[in-house]
Amino acid sequence: MSSGSSNGRAGRGNNKAGRGRRKGPYTSTNKPTKSGSCEELDNHVFDYGHRTAADQMRTSWEKIVQYVGIYYGKDISIELGSKEPVTLEEPQHTQEVMEYHRNRERVIRNNRETMQRARERTVEILKLKIAADADDTESPIKLAAILSELAVAKLEAKLAIPVKLSKEQEAAFKGRWRTH
Repeated sequence: MSSGSSNGRAGRGNNKAGRGRRKGPYTSTNKPTKSGSCEELDNHVFDYGHRTAADQMRTSWEKIVQYVGIYYGKDISIELGSKEPVTLEEPQHTQEVMEYHRNRERVIRNNRETMQRARERTVEILKLKIAADADDTESPIKLAAILSELAVAKLEAKLAIPVKLSKEQEAAFKGRWRTH
């Protein structure tokens, strides 16, 4: 018997291995033995160490992008697929709404200023009335109430006036925000 052959079969191995050429461990018919934790993605995992790892990674990435698109939306799916961030524009009110808001804001601010001047004038009158009549018990209470109103109005004047929308405009704007 020669040193290179076993039991006289000229290098074909023993009878238990079968006849013909044997398939290697990295053929396309072998399915990955690893699976991910997500049932929908099945055997689409990132694995390395075998000949088809690059192809498996590419197909796994495509399946992940599809899965994310189905469950989390088209925008994130596009971002993952192109590997570039997607910037979404924040929804803005229409020109008509903003024009109405500017006019409304101007009227409200004018009314506030007019009321402030009237309150300040009332404070002056009440101070004169209190100085002239020491027995007047109602004027100090009125003065305190007006001073309180002045303080609250000064605080409110610093706050922004919210945009007021009709029901249709509000529904359309909320829809754009949900899409965003």
